[in-house]
Amino acid sequence: MRNGYASLSADKKKIVLRISLQKKWNDLYSTWNMAFVSQFKTWPFFLVKLLVPSVFDYTDHPGEYIYRRALALYTHIHYVFLGKKHYEKTGEENINWRLKEIPDLWGRVNRSSSKDYQDRVNKIKAFWGEPGDED
Repeated sequence: MRNGYASLSADKKKIVLRISLQKKWNDLYSTWNMAFVSQFKTWPFFLVKLLVPSVFDYTDHPGEYIYRRALALYTHIHYVFLGKKHYEKTGEENINWRLKEIPDLWGRVNRSSSKDYQDRVNKIKAFWGEPGDED
């Protein structure tokens, strides 16, 4: 499949992206985002937006991952803002789950995985050429 193509799903309700090695890219994006949010104090709550089945179960429809992810992010943003108001109103405090070692280690692993992904994409491009080369 070629990079850079987007279309609507068969039911015309979702945006579908086609990216080289789509499932591997989805996996890499998910773990990158999990590592990114692990630097926040309440990071376990941020993982939910990525691990809910409506987002993470993309095996049958990998091109819908980003669309589903965007909807979950939109919902999560509302949760964060409403939660902030709740804590301001009640004076309760969130538990600080942050540990510096977690995002550091996760980032190193992701860097290695991203190199593997890029190597695979480069092999595909070497064989098939860049999108648009077919002209």
